[in-house]
Amino acid sequence: MQSIEYFNRRALEYDLWYERNQRLFLTEVTFLRSKFVIASPSLEVGCGSGRFIATLKIDVGIDPAIELLKLAKKRGMVICGKGEELPFPSHHFRSLFLITTIEFVSNPTAVLREASRVLRDRGYIGIGFIERGSRLSQRYMEKGGFYQYSNFYSKEELEAILKRVGFPTVYYCPSPIPGFSLISGWKADNA
Repeated sequence: MQSIEYFNRRALEYDLWYERNQRLFLTEVTFLRSKFVIASPSLEVGCGSGRFIATLKIDVGIDPAIELLKLAKKRGMVICGKGEELPFPSHHFRSLFLITTIEFVSNPTAVLREASRVLRDRGYIGIGFIERGSRLSQRYMEKGGFYQYSNFYSKEELEAILKRVGFPTVYYCPSPIPGFSLISGWKADNA
């Protein structure tokens, strides 16, 4: 809850990061676009100010921070809500994304279980994340700011959670940005 309040107070600062770090953002988008399987209907959990739903053409974004959603509304269809309790019917989406979001949820297993619930059988999940122990994660932790509320995970931890909640085959791919990686998978039938 503290992190949501923090993001609400600093929504504009958060959004301006993408302007100040445009080259890094474009590198990230290019990487994700080349790896993600974006099939409609698609959902981004933790859409923030909507930068990724706009650039990656994701159909719907959800985020608990109202002030960020006010910015995101200009960029696409957004809904207020949490990843632990997605307000969508089961088996609705063909693809679902969490982009630098898993670090800010209090219960990643609950969020990924919900992701599995709203994904269709053989639906795609893509998670862009900052790896625990990487120089990037250490730098962000030292800076504080938004990352004072984060928890970083290793690829092994995320892979284990994904397998537990219905994604039997998981793929890992490091990005051109050291410390930022992608883990993805396809939901099993009847999972």
